[in-house]
Amino acid sequence: MDIPADRKAKIKAALAGIQALAPVLNTQSYVWNAGAAGTDTMLKSKDGSAYLFAGIGLKGTTGSKTFTLPAGITGSQVQVVGENRTIAVQNGKFTDSFANEYTHHIYQITI
Repeated sequence: MDIPADRKAKIKAALAGIQALAPVLNTQSYVWNAGAAGTDTMLKSKDGSAYLFAGIGLKGTTGSKTFTLPAGITGSQVQVVGENRTIAVQNGKFTDSFANEYTHHIYQITI
């Protein structure tokens, strides 16, 4: 089977991202409701950072979603992993956009 070069590159990049996050993914998940209706989330912690994985849930809709950070996490911004951008945190909350039903983001914030 001959796989197009652009598809190979995308698969390779996705695998590299998963491998880079493996130490985080292999940690205990915390029970936390981030409050963003229509999303599925997972909260993890590793090496002084909290990671919030978020994607649109099975019956969720696209658009703007507002997330609430757990008490005690007081950073002023979250870094969106792999997207070269940050989002301001105000009153323990931040908002991001989910353009498509397959859109997902990983947020990192210093604990």
